[in-house]
Amino acid sequence: MIKETFTNLAENKRAHILSKAHHMFATQGFEATTIRDIVRLSKISRGSFYQYFDDLVDVFNACLNDVTEKKLVYMDDLMSQVGQIPFIKLYALMMEKGIDFAYAFKDEALSIARVFRSPHPDIQTLHQSIHSRGITMYESLIEADKASGFMDPYIDTHVLAKTLYSFNEHVIVTWFEAGMEKSELTENAHHFLTIINQGIE
Repeated sequence: MIKETFTNLAENKRAHILSKAHHMFATQGFEATTIRDIVRLSKISRGSFYQYFDDLVDVFNACLNDVTEKKLVYMDDLMSQVGQIPFIKLYALMMEKGIDFAYAFKDEALSIARVFRSPHPDIQTLHQSIHSRGITMYESLIEADKASGFMDPYIDTHVLAKTLYSFNEHVIVTWFEAGMEKSELTENAHHFLTIINQGIE
């Protein structure tokens, strides 16, 4: 559990610790990162670490909260368009903005992607929870589009939701981690959406 002593830290000190944790997770993943690494890189004592966190899962949760907050701010201009434009258009805008975010906050994006590959049960439980909520959100937006006439009512909601979410979660992340240039990644992502929109025939 992230402790109140951490959330009450001065913003610059909290950001410093999170920045170093993001860097360690981004470069080493979860299993290879130790409490000693976090303590050494962020220049805090081991005693201070345990005043802030119970373990590395807590550190990752703090990193995840940090990325979530930054991404919400980064994508704030799109939130007002939810329900106002067809979901597939919103998805394209969110996908592009998400790619921009990943390249603007590279350590942060890589840290989340690499830790979520960890087999640690607490990490996998967290990942599955986020995945399930994402699919459910996509399904509700697709159903709303069907009801409003934006989308063919015969499209399988779950299959489309899972396909789009998995493309973001796996394919785009894999390209990003492999070091693909932002322009190429964005172009490839738009090719995928063209296939979704127009089919392969």
